Amino acid sequence: MSAQLPLVFDARRLSRRRDPASSKRAAAKVAGSLQCQAAEVLRIVLAHPGRTSKELGALGFDRFKIARRAPELEAGDWITRWPREEGGDLALWPTQRARDFVGETSP
Repeated sequence: MSAQLPLVFDARRLSRRRDPASSKRAAAKVAGSLQCQAAEVLRIVLAHPGRTSKELGALGFDRFKIARRAPELEAGDWITRWPREEGGDLALWPTQRARDFVGETSP
């Protein structure tokens, strides 16, 4: 995935209007980091579809980073999360949009 993921983390939403300028600068830096993390998580889900964040953690990936970025990726229609069984952990699946973005054909 060489192209940048078109998922935008708005630095203005990461700080409050009345926060000092230093907080707003920090939020802008964090927004870039969140973008990188989201792209990394999407690459992991594309490589290991249908696994939970816990299972991906057992493979050596940062389970908590995956769990934190998954809702944002789902909101952007990059992944879907479905329980495998009633009340179970959510399995992460790439959407067609994600597969098209990386040039992968659907099964």
